[in-house]
Amino acid sequence: MNPEKVSAVGLPVWALLPAILLVLLLSAYQARRAGSVPASFLIVAVGMRSALAAAHVYTYKASPLGLSWNALASVAICAAGLLVIRRRPGLGRIVMPLAPIILVMAVSAVANGDIAQASSALIKFAYFGVLAVLAYQATDDVGAARLMGLLLPVALIPLGFQILGVPLGLTKAGEIDGSASYIGGFNHEAAYSMLLVTAVLVTCFADRVRFPIRLALLLWCVAGLLAANYRTSILGAAPLAAVTLLVALTRLFVPDQRKLAGAFVAAVVALGLTGMAVTSQERFADLGVIYEKGFDIIQPPTTLSTEDRRLLSGRPAIWSRYIYAWDEGEAWQKVVGFGPESWSGVMDIYAHNTLVSALYEIGIVGVLAMLILWGGFLGMAALAPPDIRWKLISAHLSFILLNMATMPMWMIEGMIFYALLCGLTAHYAARARRSQRDSRPAGSGAVDLSGRRYPADTARRSGL
Repeated sequence: MNPEKVSAVGLPVWALLPAILLVLLLSAYQARRAGSVPASFLIVAVGMRSALAAAHVYTYKASPLGLSWNALASVAICAAGLLVIRRRPGLGRIVMPLAPIILVMAVSAVANGDIAQASSALIKFAYFGVLAVLAYQATDDVGAARLMGLLLPVALIPLGFQILGVPLGLTKAGEIDGSASYIGGFNHEAAYSMLLVTAVLVTCFADRVRFPIRLALLLWCVAGLLAANYRTSILGAAPLAAVTLLVALTRLFVPDQRKLAGAFVAAVVALGLTGMAVTSQERFADLGVIYEKGFDIIQPPTTLSTEDRRLLSGRPAIWSRYIYAWDEGEAWQKVVGFGPESWSGVMDIYAHNTLVSALYEIGIVGVLAMLILWGGFLGMAALAPPDIRWKLISAHLSFILLNMATMPMWMIEGMIFYALLCGLTAHYAARARRSQRDSRPAGSGAVDLSGRRYPADTARRSGL
């Protein structure tokens, strides 16, 4: 099941057009305030994605060029972003972890003789790379906290659509149990909830916004995720939201009291998460079964029982089909897969797990390349300054967790989240490196990212 092919009731035209107009005006206003071309472009790109996704009844239709209007807009944004990117040293922080998976996808496409089908996946990763570089450059221009503050109103737009959809009666059956999902007239709860997880990310890192306001917005985002009723995103957002609350609440205390306060706050956050799990135990009961069975949930598709096929909305059954289909391939296909996007037309539903999908499409080498991508940026997060390190690490863990039961990297909404996160991560890793250089003894000087040397007292610093 491709999220873009799922039919869902959209907002009526009389509500949709004014809403989209407000989205574009808000995005343009925030972009004008940015004072940085990369930051302005990033704000407009995020706003446009919400507008395009909200109008899916029209934008998912084929354009005269064959691509959907939605896909055509993504290509245009990617191409325009390439013109905005400034050439400067340091871009390797983004490009180097990304290059292996791009290379593997290209090799797999050529080996399987289907470059045309692979183009859609390659465009998505190019889109990610462009936005990640722009996020990195925008943070250098205006500072990470200010960039997130500028993005915040635009990132919260999907919540506005959700509120608008409630009185209009726009609901969608969320899972196989038929429970309602409130997604504001968007096409699919997976893509919609990914936009809300992006709102969580931006809220957590908008440090210039006062904490009570950020707390209220974070709770609003969590309520929106619960209403969207997509378990994967609820679980995926939990590490980032929990760590952000833990860090922010602990800092309200004086340094001498922070260890004790941190333990207390951690207990409160844990109780809150437990309470959410208990009140929604029917929705999350499958997790206990999965924990007990471990890798035994992967079985030959013909041996799966009806109960097995219902676990996690059928995900283990889907994973089994992909893994056993990969195992039946030729030796070279086990190495480089059956080609990017090769599942389409063969499987009737997408893999709901990025690594499982990568194994089938780009083989063992592709899985390793994906792990290099995730591990590279997670490693950068571990090198960030101590005051931001754990929030970055938790955000990466949230994203990796999301990839274990859905496929955010195969939808533009997920690529926007990861691009913002990786741009922030590269910025803070570079900031930590500059701080180390600046801390050298007087007279030793420092070297900035362009290679120029400065005296220690005038060394280049971050724009935060």
